[in-house]
Amino acid sequence: MSLRRRFWIFGPVLKLAGEFEASTKTYPLIAMGTPDPYTLPHRLVVFFGRGAMSGLDILAWIVLIILVASIIAVFCIAGWLPGHIAKARGHPQAQAVTVAGWVTLIFSKFKIEGLVMMDGSADQPHRHSDHPK
Repeated sequence: MSLRRRFWIFGPVLKLAGEFEASTKTYPLIAMGTPDPYTLPHRLVVFFGRGAMSGLDILAWIVLIILVASIIAVFCIAGWLPGHIAKARGHPQAQAVTVAGWVTLIFSKFKIEGLVMMDGSADQPHRHSDHPK
């Protein structure tokens, strides 16, 4: 491979560097230590401690907190419900259904939560004491 093909990038880079150098004559560089005239918008000022929150900001935080609490509540109810239904209906393996409900919810790669719900809510046949074993 020739050197010309290997170092092809130098031509375009030197052209861009020349254009940048020419633009500094029209738009000079900012000197070191120059104070920044930019002021933050009101929304950002709140988080840096230089202003008070408006009513809309407070409302947005309240809605966000309620949304997070609702998501957590739905998650907990979804894990608790299969075991609760199984215990209420007298399922012989209610504890296993409870554990399966939480495990499948937390490790939901295998979507078997519906099967656990069906097992927990299925009617179990009545056991008779006189039935032979």
